[in-house]
Amino acid sequence: MPKGMEQLKGLQNFAAFEPDHVVAGSIFPFNSRFPAFNPPPGFHLRLGSHATDEFISGTFPVGNRTVGFIRIPSFTPASQSRAIQQFQSEITFFQQNTSGLVIDLMSNGGGSICYANTLVRYLSPQPFQALPAKLRATEQWLLNFESLLIFEESHGGSQSDIDLVTGMIDEVQQALAENRGLTQPIQAYSPVGFCNAGGGLIYPPATDALGKNIAYTKPILLLTDNFTISSAEIFAAILQDENRVSVFGVRTDGGGGNDVSYNFNAAPYSEGRAIVTQSILVRNHSISTPGLPSAPYIENIGIQPDFTADYQTRTNLVTGGQPFVNGFSTVIGNLINAGQQ
Repeated sequence: MPKGMEQLKGLQNFAAFEPDHVVAGSIFPFNSRFPAFNPPPGFHLRLGSHATDEFISGTFPVGNRTVGFIRIPSFTPASQSRAIQQFQSEITFFQQNTSGLVIDLMSNGGGSICYANTLVRYLSPQPFQALPAKLRATEQWLLNFESLLIFEESHGGSQSDIDLVTGMIDEVQQALAENRGLTQPIQAYSPVGFCNAGGGLIYPPATDALGKNIAYTKPILLLTDNFTISSAEIFAAILQDENRVSVFGVRTDGGGGNDVSYNFNAAPYSEGRAIVTQSILVRNHSISTPGLPSAPYIENIGIQPDFTADYQTRTNLVTGGQPFVNGFSTVIGNLINAGQQ
C-alpha cells in the first residue's frame, strides 16, 4: 500500500475517544451494546442473545402494526463483514414483516465512515450522495497525494482514479496558494473506490445476489442523544438530508471531522494524547441552530431532531425510560399512519 493510501485510511476514522480498556463500573458513555431504556411492551427479541450478535434487534406492536427495532451500538463492530451480513438479514426481515423501523443511535461513539455509508445503503431505496470533506491543506497531504498518484500511474490505475487524485492535489495546492486553511469539499476519505466499491460519492442502494434492490422502503425513526457522535452523526445526516428518516431525541454531539490521535505527544512531559481533526464533512445544505451561525457542517452543530425528547429526565431514569419509549412509539405509529418516510 502506498504511503498516500495509508494516510487516507485515517480520514475514514470518525469516532469518539475510546480507552483501550474500560474498567468495571466506568461511566464511559459510548458504545454500550444495550439500549438506555427498557424494551417497549410486547417486544420480541431477534438479535442480541449471542456474543456474536453485532446488534440488538426485534419487533414490537404499535396499535395493530408491527414495528422493527435495531440498535447500532457503534460503527466499530467486532467483525464488519459479519455485521453487514446480519444487518442485511434484519432489514430483509423488517421489509417483509414490519410497517416501520426504529433505529437506536443513542450513545453511538462512531467509527468507520465506510461502514456507516454501507449501512445507509440498506435504508435508502434510491442512490444517495455521501458527504464530501473539506481537508486541512498541508504540505504533507501534497506528498501523500503525489505518492498515491505515482502509484496509480505506475500500476495501471484507471483514468478516472488518476483524475480524482490529480484533482485532490490541485485543491490542496490552490488552498495553500490562497492561504486558506481548508480545501473546497472533495472526496477525501474514499478515493479510488477505497470506501465505495463503485467509486465516487454516489452510493447505490443495497442489492441481493440477483441485483434486486433490498433497501428498506417504509418509515424510519432514528433515536439520538448528546452522545451520538462522529460517523453516527454522518449516518443520520445522510438519511436526514435524503428525507429518508425522522429524528427523535436531542441535538447530537457535533463531531463532524475525522480523528487522528497522537499518543503521548500532547506535551514534552505528558502521558496524554492529542486528537486532531484533519477534515470537516459538508452537508448539502446549511443548518440553523440557536446560538450558532448557519453552516453546512456537522462539526459543532450536530444533528437537529425533528421530535425533541430528552431521555435525561428524572422520570425516564427511574422508570427505565417509559415516557421516552411511549414517545417514540407514538411518533413511529403516526409516521406509519401518515405514510411518511
